[in-house]
Amino acid sequence: MIRLYDSTRRLLEDARDAADGYAACERQLIALRLRAESLGGGVSTGSVGGTHAHDSMERRVVALADRQRDIEGRMLRYERVMDMACDMLYGKGGRDGLAALVPAFWCDALWWHYLQGMTWVEVGDTLGYSAQHLKRCATAAIEVGDAYGIVASTLGEGIAEDTTA
Repeated sequence: MIRLYDSTRRLLEDARDAADGYAACERQLIALRLRAESLGGGVSTGSVGGTHAHDSMERRVVALADRQRDIEGRMLRYERVMDMACDMLYGKGGRDGLAALVPAFWCDALWWHYLQGMTWVEVGDTLGYSAQHLKRCATAAIEVGDAYGIVASTLGEGIAEDTTA
């Protein structure tokens, strides 16, 4: 799946978009659940089935359920992209990936910026470095990721160690 990305930056940018999309989906699900609860409170249990009001309510409930499945499907797609970016940064075990090739705080800076949506100033405040320093580190980390190849970086290996080539 990661082979679809031709650069480290492209994967990180897609992960940032996915994180934003995921957060939007979370908000949509909350609103949807509130709407469903309000519909549930208005359902009359004493009416005979087949009434216009009952059919209309049933259609709305089915439409809400369909919308929830659609949102949850998008969330799964967003999660896959974010997981790929995390795997690229830290490897599947959390100790490999790009973090095996560059100082770990460089990857942390990329994670905070791209996957958490922080500005470089916020990342600097979080990690205790200047925003300019972190931007330089991020650029260097991305260059290393591209030089080693994103799939190899995910495995914490360089091109020379890649046995699939």
